[in-house]
Amino acid sequence: MWIELRHPQPGDRSILDQTIVARDWSGLGQQLYDDSDHLMTGDADDETRVTSSLTPVLQEFVGETFPGVHWLSDGIETTDRAVDAWGMTCLPEAR
Repeated sequence: MWIELRHPQPGDRSILDQTIVARDWSGLGQQLYDDSDHLMTGDADDETRVTSSLTPVLQEFVGETFPGVHWLSDGIETTDRAVDAWGMTCLPEAR
């Protein structure tokens, strides 16, 4: 999991790294897959469906970590502190 903050404040990167690592994300992908009951045409591997279900989970997580932070897609000024992008992988973390 990765989350990119635009215009982070001092310490934001460390806080974000620590909270991502501290949270137990195991099983989340399967849970999103299982809980989503709608089928999407042209989404044979359900990747789009799972990704769409993950967005509110990440928005809640970021809101808890950085109360009041916006998402760049909210139409805010590009000079504001905001979540610029995010991504995920289903591969286990390399150790």
